[in-house]
Amino acid sequence: MNRLSYMLRAAVPLAVAAELSLGPTLAQAAPSNTIEPETDGIIITLDEQTSRSLQSNNADALGLLADTVVMRDLETAGLSVEAASTSSNGTTQVTAEPTGSLSDTEALEAAQNVDGVEAVQYNFVYHLVDFIDGEGVADTAANNGTSLLAALSVNDPISQISTPDTSRNPKVNQYWAYHTSLTDAWADAASDHAVTVATLDSGCDLDHEDLQGNVLTDLAWDETSDTPLKNCAVQDSASNGHGTMVAGVIAAVANNGRGIAGASNNANVLPVKVVQNDGNITSADLCDAYDYLFETIDSGRCATIRAVNMSLGAYGDVLGEDSALHSQVKKALDEYGILTVCSGGNSKGSTTPRTDPMYPSDLDEVISVTSLDTDGTNTYLSDYNMAKDISAPGERIYSTKPNDVYDEESGTSLAAPIVSGSIALLYASEPDATADDVREALYESADAIVDPDNDRSKVSGSHGALNTDAALDYLGGSVEPDPNPEPEPEPEPEPTGLPFTDVIEGAWYYCSITYVYEHGIMGGYTGTTLFGTENAITREQLAQLLYKYMGNGEIAPKAPQADVKQGEWYSEAVNWAVSKRIMNGYTEADGSSVRFGVGDVLTREQLAAVIANIARTSDTPADESKFNSMPDHIFTSEWAHSSVVWAVDAGIINGVETTSGIRYLNPLGICKRCEVAAIVTSCIEKGLI
Repeated sequence: MNRLSYMLRAAVPLAVAAELSLGPTLAQAAPSNTIEPETDGIIITLDEQTSRSLQSNNADALGLLADTVVMRDLETAGLSVEAASTSSNGTTQVTAEPTGSLSDTEALEAAQNVDGVEAVQYNFVYHLVDFIDGEGVADTAANNGTSLLAALSVNDPISQISTPDTSRNPKVNQYWAYHTSLTDAWADAASDHAVTVATLDSGCDLDHEDLQGNVLTDLAWDETSDTPLKNCAVQDSASNGHGTMVAGVIAAVANNGRGIAGASNNANVLPVKVVQNDGNITSADLCDAYDYLFETIDSGRCATIRAVNMSLGAYGDVLGEDSALHSQVKKALDEYGILTVCSGGNSKGSTTPRTDPMYPSDLDEVISVTSLDTDGTNTYLSDYNMAKDISAPGERIYSTKPNDVYDEESGTSLAAPIVSGSIALLYASEPDATADDVREALYESADAIVDPDNDRSKVSGSHGALNTDAALDYLGGSVEPDPNPEPEPEPEPEPTGLPFTDVIEGAWYYCSITYVYEHGIMGGYTGTTLFGTENAITREQLAQLLYKYMGNGEIAPKAPQADVKQGEWYSEAVNWAVSKRIMNGYTEADGSSVRFGVGDVLTREQLAAVIANIARTSDTPADESKFNSMPDHIFTSEWAHSSVVWAVDAGIINGVETTSGIRYLNPLGICKRCEVAAIVTSCIEKGLI
């Protein structure tokens, strides 16, 4: 799809959604196009001549307006001027409230007749898009389990957990980085403070341990009080830490060994607080917030703003007439190359999603984001219509909260900043890219959303699920690989003393693999010359190698677990391991049955438990200090805690060292065959097995 076609798609009128309402999903939705908008007075734009006559260096616009004819005429018309400001285009904008019994509508009509007034509109009221309650669904998609720490380019402990496993506690993870291919993108690109994302939200905890390295504290601004945010007693006015969570998803400090890694891989984030004490967000404050950003760029204080995130909005057709805000969004795009990203909305407190217009997300110039569940399907309560643009994970998003807290919430408020952070990464990778280039890359590279139970492909404008790594390739001009490439000659393997072509002589694991092979404990794959050095080992494979070394051919009773089939290559080994209580089964998530886990990959904490079952006695002391020193020790499952503490203290498991020199326990990581060979050899040498 070229730029013209996707821009035309964005401009499809919302009425088309009604024409496409043939399926049950849209028929169940509850659109309401007759919503009365909330307003807070009116916004008055003075004409050029009147505005110019008010201009003066270092003067307050409201003070200059005080003794003018236009001010007296507005007061005579029944209007109380609350604030005045000079916009970036040189015109003066006035916020006014009706006096007496005058309504906002009557005030609007009265102001139109005042000399010097060029335009008037309602001062519309918006609200933060609330987080919604939701547990998500079990994640059965790719990337289940935990990433290999050594392969990930960041060392933040929560980023190491790639699946929202509802059976674990604490339920901490950063699955959304894996599902959007951000983890692959980080290997190729980093913002590294070359790009800034502004958040128009409830503020931000500027001192959060995982934000302070990326937040532009000196520029952070409270638009509602015209005060630097750092001077405010309460920096995030939302009780749920809305703005702090949004900032964390975008730009939590990556590779600092703490918390999560923001999507942008270390972009700057510039928080602008636009939420008033009563929870309202007005058009006037949003317009002034954009002017603050424009002035910040023009003055050279921050020339790197490339995206604005607004996880806020309001419903109703009439909000499309908020020309003041619309012009600011358009100016940001056309004159500054700034993309505005907005939450597409979610129906908190309702049983059905909404399909009626929501603004500012449904403006043509805005990238409107809908939410995906933890398995990549559509979040049911995520709003949709043909004005939405792209989808990203929004269910159970773990991020920063005020006072150095981390927690999870759900909703399009958190799907939007994933896209905003990805935009920063795209701009950082291609500094000369235009806003159209970046938007096209996002849309053209998006993955199809497969959701047979809640298909929205014909009733939503979403181009698909965000795929940041693919967007990087698209923006960089990468071409699709040749589907029929010429085969390259296989490299000659380095000669070794072993019959395995994938075992490198002199590698850290070489002596261990030699030991287990020569003692008949582990062999290669039958019919090949491969040991499977980097491959994962399964639970029954571990039982088999222990049986070879310790079982002495003993025939044990049949294991009771239903997934252990007798007569298989592993049966005698598993029967023996279960009878000796070396390896046990585990209960299904629904508690319905116990199984051994045939075919399941072995995790590091499971291996520790097996070795502990063999070698540890109940009175064996264990020092927890080394275990506690590893940043990710909290991710160890409760059932495995004592075994892992013992294994770490005994030197059986020493953790995995990343390229930055930090050593991680990685308890939920998979065990590779070379690692098992090394650990088993070490246990034999220590006399533990």
